[in-house]
Amino acid sequence: MRLIKSDTMELKLNIAGLVEQIKKQKKVKKAILQVPDGLKTEAQNIIDKLTIATKIQFYLDIEPVYGACDLATNFSEAVNADLIIHLGHSKFCEASKKVIYWPTYYDMASKDLDVLVKNIDEKLKQKKIVFVGPIQYSKIIKELEKRVRLAKVIKTTKTGLLNENQILGCDTSILDDITDKVDAIVYIGDGNFHISALAQKVQIYQLEDLDIVPYDQKDEIRGKIMSEYIFKNAKNIGILVTSKVGQNNFLVAEKIYTKLKKLGKNPYLLIADFISYDKIMGLKLDCIVNTACPRIIDDKENYKMPLINYKDILKFI
Repeated sequence: MRLIKSDTMELKLNIAGLVEQIKKQKKVKKAILQVPDGLKTEAQNIIDKLTIATKIQFYLDIEPVYGACDLATNFSEAVNADLIIHLGHSKFCEASKKVIYWPTYYDMASKDLDVLVKNIDEKLKQKKIVFVGPIQYSKIIKELEKRVRLAKVIKTTKTGLLNENQILGCDTSILDDITDKVDAIVYIGDGNFHISALAQKVQIYQLEDLDIVPYDQKDEIRGKIMSEYIFKNAKNIGILVTSKVGQNNFLVAEKIYTKLKKLGKNPYLLIADFISYDKIMGLKLDCIVNTACPRIIDDKENYKMPLINYKDILKFI
């Protein structure tokens, strides 16, 4: 089933394979379907096909879905669903309910792959490189690894829940033993959610149409340094905690709370399911420490106050 088509790529869902997987589950009468925002236009079509094929009653989760860590366990419990079907991502965390993670994958035409390979070979000739990206681009990455000839490709191996070549906005551990062995990291994906998690120890390139271009983190680094300075001088500090099962770090938050108290600060534990600035508007805080998804930091411009990930403040407490 084709979901999205651009000039160079198609995003596809194996609906027949998903139906087969659902039918393997025992005693499922009711299910929650989660789809990323970018696939909402196809959500009704997907539910119609699944309902006809499985005879299951489906609820569509219409909340934003930000990744595999964002499971609809609360909705599942509220309606007593037997199964959660999470489209677009691979497995990230365990849950009390049955969960089917069902990734979607981009395909690229062979002629377009040839153009991209030519550009990579020209720019990174004789360089040691590694390809990484989100799970949706894994098929394209595998093709690039086969076709690139003038650059030396260093391959990754599966690590924990991460598949080969896969990175998340909160986990780039697949590169831990590789970064010092390569001259460049080539990110095959879109947006800044995943690539901004990469530590710029070597040159990073990102996909742009059918070419790769250098990626620069200087602005992010400057912003991080400024936030750390403000944190060190802050008095009233909010500590964000989410109830989302794959992002909940309440024990970490409570430890930070205790340490800040000992330092003479005024910390406040703040909890929500979906975290956004409008939920903390009106609170008199000097800065916010985030213990939820680290990529919330990408939305820092909308917070009207300094926002910093908890791992970046541990050295100060």
